[in-house]
Amino acid sequence: MPGERSEEAGRDRVDAVARTWIGTPFHDHGEVRGAGVDCAKLLKCVFVEAGIIDDFDVGYYSPQFFLHSPEERYLNLVRRFAREIPAARVRHGDVALWKIGLCFAHGAIVVRPGWPEIVHAHFASRMVRRGRGDTMHLGTKILDLKFFSVWA
Repeated sequence: MPGERSEEAGRDRVDAVARTWIGTPFHDHGEVRGAGVDCAKLLKCVFVEAGIIDDFDVGYYSPQFFLHSPEERYLNLVRRFAREIPAARVRHGDVALWKIGLCFAHGAIVVRPGWPEIVHAHFASRMVRRGRGDTMHLGTKILDLKFFSVWA
């Protein structure tokens, strides 16, 4: 079916682009591959470069927002482009969001072969890296985990 191939091609592009960011230093508000990016801008940059969404302005956000406010700014931003899906349906090219602190504040892109393999801008490592979403160490307790797909 053409739609399935198109979705698969999109997922493959997201996966491939996400991998090109590995090694980029962690930098709050950054969005330049090789120079600096944070977890919010990584998701934006990858999906824009892969041609899945149009470019947009994320706006200003405090890097410590999640420690001081329960307002779900990051979660609501992701919801503009993707729908929540159950864990059983997660595939490469989908997004994982973790609730740490008072709100959802960390995101990653699921890559092949699939969950729990991720690429994310990891603050503690000070860089974009591959990791396992089921063994994350974010420096604070993980309170919840949600998955999203632009193809849902």
